[in-house]
Amino acid sequence: MVDIYTTEKQQFIVPGDAEKTIQYICESFVSYAKSAVEKQGKLTIALSGGSTPKALFQAITKEPYAAEIPWEKLWIFWSDERAKPLTDPESNYHTAMALGNLQNMPIPKTQIFPMKVETLPEEHAKNYQLCIEKHLGDPLFDLVMLGVGEDGHTASLFPGESAVDEKHRLVVSYFVKAKNMWRMTLTLPCINRSQKAVFIALGKYKAPIVHTILEEKMCHLPAAKVGSSTKKALWIVDNEAAMLLSKDGK
Repeated sequence: MVDIYTTEKQQFIVPGDAEKTIQYICESFVSYAKSAVEKQGKLTIALSGGSTPKALFQAITKEPYAAEIPWEKLWIFWSDERAKPLTDPESNYHTAMALGNLQNMPIPKTQIFPMKVETLPEEHAKNYQLCIEKHLGDPLFDLVMLGVGEDGHTASLFPGESAVDEKHRLVVSYFVKAKNMWRMTLTLPCINRSQKAVFIALGKYKAPIVHTILEEKMCHLPAAKVGSSTKKALWIVDNEAAMLLSKDGK
């Protein structure tokens, strides 16, 4: 049985343990991709970084899922990136393409748009916004994949940073003091103008932040600002990440 919890701006789905949750996400992605391609001829997606997305990418690039995904119709962007070379293991691009095996899928190179942050980050942020505006409509992305940090950050939108309060730009680059590093990130206006935003949280270390966002009514953390009453953010979490949720939160 899949547990479901809802708030004004979010829906939380708990498919089971980590393995069942990855399976649920893969099956949902196959269905969503097929539906988007059938409806509009392509699927536009912004990927996130981290260990959980890497496990997901590794799963969907294997059977039975790999054969079901219309890879040649995918348009791949990123939700955020570090100021690292694209070949660096800490790069979100590298995580998805090399470690996650997407580079071996038949996605046309002209439909893959990495974020460039290593040099001229502010200029490249402007160029990335122009790229989004050139290739996407409204809503923007069909799907934005997101994670959540234990501090409540998502993408590279960190608590207390000015990027969280951006109201107009779709993409910004800025120096994240807490990480001592430049980052590029999609903004909340960009994420919330997309068709669907999906958070993935696995493991017991994510349980406190999942509990905070679900059950704290006036949560002001960046991750809690994704979604609205008319277009809820979807959170897919495993049993361990959901361990602090109360059953009356349904």
